[in-house]
Amino acid sequence: AKDFESTPGKACTAIISSNAVLAGTDKNCAGGVVDGGWVTCEESSQPGHGYAFMTRPEDAQLTAPRRIESWGRFQREAVVHDPKTGCVYMTEDHPEAAFYRFVPDTPSEPFGKGRMEALVVDGVPHTHPYTHGQGSSPVAPRWANKQTWSARWVPVPDPSAAEEPCRVQAARLGATSFHRTEGITMDPSGVWFVASTAGCSHGGQIFRYTPKTAKTGQLTLEYEVQDRTILSSPDNIVMSPWGELMLAEDNYETGGGAVTHQFLRLMNAKGEIADFARNNESRRRKSAPGSEFTGICFSPDGRTLFVNLQTPTQITVAITGPWPTA
Repeated sequence: AKDFESTPGKACTAIISSNAVLAGTDKNCAGGVVDGGWVTCEESSQPGHGYAFMTRPEDAQLTAPRRIESWGRFQREAVVHDPKTGCVYMTEDHPEAAFYRFVPDTPSEPFGKGRMEALVVDGVPHTHPYTHGQGSSPVAPRWANKQTWSARWVPVPDPSAAEEPCRVQAARLGATSFHRTEGITMDPSGVWFVASTAGCSHGGQIFRYTPKTAKTGQLTLEYEVQDRTILSSPDNIVMSPWGELMLAEDNYETGGGAVTHQFLRLMNAKGEIADFARNNESRRRKSAPGSEFTGICFSPDGRTLFVNLQTPTQITVAITGPWPTA
């Protein structure tokens, strides 16, 4: 993109180039930034798929796929890289998802050799201990917001999933399951991720993992949606430059109190939710909200927020400030 002056004193942005850089993958989803490039993830369990691939900003054409073998194979949604430790944390869009990390042998080589691990909260086999169906009335929450647990990691024996899925291997070793983990981001306090349709209202759970040692940490349930008119099914997330968590909704239906539109929302340090933007298009005749917001990210200088609207709208928009200060 390039800034230009369309009217005196008013800067606009125009796309000056666009090209394909990767092909042959299956059901690509959120991904994340690692080592200055963009990792795209296959949310797929098909044979030969379920991998992460590196793309580079300088790629000017289709390139040979850079498949990251050491990160294993599963229905990967999104990744975030901790430059301090070299660890790469990963989500999995599945009702029995594990929460993963890749620990490189050499911290400065996140794509090299290392081990895949899954998170364990002893005594909590699943963070979605509810049996009522999606779209039904909410039930009482099992845990209060800000509930914390001690956590540890177990190795995934076969990250290639040659015989059985990684999440099955992990669960056998005591790993905790999550109901559809999707968006992930981090700030100095830890790694934030969401389980988009989990919780007492099936409206989502927001977690934060804080490392304590190389092998242990703390998991916090920062927010569980009880009222879906306030927040409903957050999917992609990003930490804003001023320190609030931005959440892109992906409502599947309007039952259970959900409104008829998709929103971008903000959550502050107190756990308070505020509306930021709304997609005015809705599909009321199908009893479903309109196009989901996805792929939210800020430009490197923090001035521009980019976000996509999926089918049927199928556009990318750029939103500029003024933004709050940190």
